Amino acid sequence: MSPPRPRPHPRPPANRSRLAPPAPGTSPLKVRASAESWVEVVDAKGQVLLSRLLRPGDLVDVNGVAPLKLRVGNVSGTELVFRGQTVDLAARSRDNVARLELN
Repeated sequence: MSPPRPRPHPRPPANRSRLAPPAPGTSPLKVRASAESWVEVVDAKGQVLLSRLLRPGDLVDVNGVAPLKLRVGNVSGTELVFRGQTVDLAARSRDNVARLELN
């Protein structure tokens, strides 16, 4: 008599975790850096949601209550997407620094 064969264990499903949808009343913002860039995001409640130096390749998702106040150092190395629309930072910058409010 041969020994019993072990039963194959079912594989867990592939990790397909998704980001939780933004909470009601919040506004989604994506910040992508192609070069070192300092970014600060403050929401309508005055809560600092992001304040740090981003490295090339960094992608940060931020959700907060609008209006969102932003300061971006190194506009040429930063891309913002707010509610699915690319934000034209160059039009809102001076000396490669942008200060803007998104609603």
